[in-house]
Amino acid sequence: MLFIMVLGLLVLCAVVAMIVAAFRRRSGSDDIPDSAVKLDPVDVNQPPPKPSNRFLMWLDDHMNPIAVKELRQAVRARFITGMLMLLLGVQVLVIMVFVMYDDDVTEQGGGRVFFTLSSVLSVISLLTLPAYAGARLTWERMGQSVDLMHITSLRPRTIVLGKFFSVGVVALMMFSTCLPFISFSYLLRGIDLPTIFLCMAWSFVLTLGMISVGVFLGAIRGGVFLKAVLGIGLMVSIIPVAMSASGFLIQEIIGIADFSWGVAGTAIALLAAATGLFLSLAAAAISPPVMNRALPVRAYITIAAAVTGAIMYAWARESGHCSFMVAWAFFMTLVLCLAMMVSVCERDSLPMRIRQGIPRMLLPRAAAFVFFSGSGGGMLWCLLMAGGVLMALLASMWSVIRPPYMYYSDDIAMAYVLSMGHVFAAAVLGGTFVRMVSAGRFRSSSWVAGLIILALQCVIPLVIYGVDIDDWGPLKVISPISLFEDSSFSKEYRLFVLGYAGFAFVVGAFQGIWQLLRFKPPAPPAKAPQDVEAVHA
Repeated sequence: MLFIMVLGLLVLCAVVAMIVAAFRRRSGSDDIPDSAVKLDPVDVNQPPPKPSNRFLMWLDDHMNPIAVKELRQAVRARFITGMLMLLLGVQVLVIMVFVMYDDDVTEQGGGRVFFTLSSVLSVISLLTLPAYAGARLTWERMGQSVDLMHITSLRPRTIVLGKFFSVGVVALMMFSTCLPFISFSYLLRGIDLPTIFLCMAWSFVLTLGMISVGVFLGAIRGGVFLKAVLGIGLMVSIIPVAMSASGFLIQEIIGIADFSWGVAGTAIALLAAATGLFLSLAAAAISPPVMNRALPVRAYITIAAAVTGAIMYAWARESGHCSFMVAWAFFMTLVLCLAMMVSVCERDSLPMRIRQGIPRMLLPRAAAFVFFSGSGGGMLWCLLMAGGVLMALLASMWSVIRPPYMYYSDDIAMAYVLSMGHVFAAAVLGGTFVRMVSAGRFRSSSWVAGLIILALQCVIPLVIYGVDIDDWGPLKVISPISLFEDSSFSKEYRLFVLGYAGFAFVVGAFQGIWQLLRFKPPAPPAKAPQDVEAVHA
């Protein structure tokens, strides 16, 4: 016990010495005078020397320049240094408190120490790193810096991946700094090293997912206040779910519950898909308006939906129940509802530069229509994806669930159709209303009109009849809250939602057909007439 206390005091003194040295270095008291430094003359016309190793040469040529710049600034920033010092101090303090005040810490206290230290690391990393990534990108998109971002020869994807990679390296630095202290819990018994490494790896992957959210918030347009509100809302909604999933996964890993690679694979697949989605959305947000922003996002969602759906179906066949497919369908429902709200905000006519990439043959042109920017193609793509997800959900249920329990699959499929019908109808009608009233001037705010229509459907019955759903009477059929009442869904409610969504589908179909007819590449430039006399000569 005395040895551990002395070791803790030595570590604490080392941390204090590091902090004092860092402040002295900032103040410049240890600077070497210029007269004592002799610099060799450098020929500015000569290129910098290349590494002799081929691998280092390849790495030097292919290194992301944004990542290099961000990492150079990160190692000089006081924020990163202060955060690392804070983590070291908290880790030492937690270990000292456990060692001095927990009498059973030497028996089976390793699990408690590990859970406390990993929780502190996860909370700090989940709160600070996404905010750091979003704040840096927000600062660069303010003022005149956004012009430099648009005129650079770097692709938007390169910029986003560089930002994400640099903050990911900072996260790796934080986890590697705290790993020796967290591994100290192995010496206190009650937990083994493979469990520690698995849990830390999952926490690191979860941190990368939250960093992608911060990059996306920094890439979108808007003021600091709007991004702060959106960031707080996403943090409040995502972090509790993520921490609950982490706690459940850690319990399975340490043996409290039966470990299932199906659950772990499902969580990792969905988290990886969400991370890539936020990064693709960030790349589309910083792209100039003359580029086809919809192509990378829709292509990624289509491929990710197919890959994750195949993984979930394999686990469903292996386990014998469709909870994996239901989780996948719920995730895709959320993504498609948001995509529908965004699609109605897009423009109707395309610039000349985007039209130059339209195929000239009829069939490839019709297939490419849903992957080009435009409200018509976006709404049609959302409807096709929703139909594909529904068919995959029904097919998996009919092939996995046994016939006596088949009515459960019908209820789940009907809930999927009704929820998508409410959101799609509100988005299409809201975008149509904005187009008719404002003549397209406020087209980018069409999602607000869709949310207002959806909110009115929920609020009107509550204001008139109160919170008891049974007293709503005829207005019960217009509210999406009726989805949560029971699983039977009355016949009137089904007919209303299907008719409501069908009317919106007809309205959206007219807009899509009108844009599809205008979806043509520009005519090739006419050749200049040649001089007849020059030809004969």
